[in-house]
Amino acid sequence: MLDLVGRPGGARLVDDPLAWEPDYGRPAEAQALWEARHGRALPHPAGAMTSLLKQWYGRTFRFPLNDEKFETLKLELEVAPAAGWILTRAVDGVTTRIRCGYHEWKPGRGPFGNLHDEPIAGSGAWMTGNTFGLKLCGTETPFYQTWKLRFEDDQLICEREMNVGFAGTKATVLTGRAE
Repeated sequence: MLDLVGRPGGARLVDDPLAWEPDYGRPAEAQALWEARHGRALPHPAGAMTSLLKQWYGRTFRFPLNDEKFETLKLELEVAPAAGWILTRAVDGVTTRIRCGYHEWKPGRGPFGNLHDEPIAGSGAWMTGNTFGLKLCGTETPFYQTWKLRFEDDQLICEREMNVGFAGTKATVLTGRAE
């Protein structure tokens, strides 16, 4: 079996596939276990906790019709119980809220890839003043998505990429407009 995120720069074979558990993205105890087994944590997105440009918090951005049925996206600041963000997205008529920690994984459930209700965990950071980076992990899989949300005036450019894929890893770049 391949461990797709076990080492920087590439995959490695796992000696005992029955003993391998994709623990990253789960609560702290499981994250510590994964780190002990693999010698490093799945990296969080690099960047700052806040952006000086707060005009994008709480605004809903609507996307034109697209093959992925991605409808809206909204980023909000979460201050309690722990600092982070809440990403609210509507996909194919279903709205989900994804909690994202800063240098920590916040667990939840929601659509992941082609699956509609999966255990997921999110971690994010402001890469630049107008670009938010998010890593979204399927906590019971070896897969994760990297998102880059670039805010420009009244539009949001959303780029997503899976860590691995059979038909390519990059999703269609979507541009949404503020409502």
